[in-house]
Amino acid sequence: MRCYLPNLLVQTAVFSSAVASAMAANPFLTQSNPLTRQALELRGGWTPDAKDVAKLGLTVGAATALSTKTVLEKTGNGNLDPMSVLTVRRIGGSILNYSVAAYLMLSQNASASTAVGVGSIITIIELAKTLFDGTHKDLGIPAEGQAMVLFITAIFSHLLINDSG
Repeated sequence: MRCYLPNLLVQTAVFSSAVASAMAANPFLTQSNPLTRQALELRGGWTPDAKDVAKLGLTVGAATALSTKTVLEKTGNGNLDPMSVLTVRRIGGSILNYSVAAYLMLSQNASASTAVGVGSIITIIELAKTLFDGTHKDLGIPAEGQAMVLFITAIFSHLLINDSG
């Protein structure tokens, strides 16, 4: 059985490194810099900031976490084993988790602990979905381990959200 996950991960890694390289190449963008003008003309004039990257992460993470099989089919990777589908779904959940935290901190002025606590709700939902939809049985993962991780994550999320410090 061939796994197409590395191909999908390579595409994601290349896109992420391209965005990071574009932002790191010239952190102080000014219109007077000839390289900046050339880059803006090439990219169509959009200069992403942290809020834009967080919003992009929200979109990519939500699409990947909520409709994993559709995303895999659209990228030409529709015929995967259940472990690969779960891995892609969890990658989408992780992207969504960090993007929610970044969005809350950048756009809503939330504290870091609150943002991380709210972002970890995505992980709680993913763990509960895996536990209650029978995925753990298909993969041979013990339900007790899933329940323990779910319980610990829920406790940490609650403590982070209610942190008054």
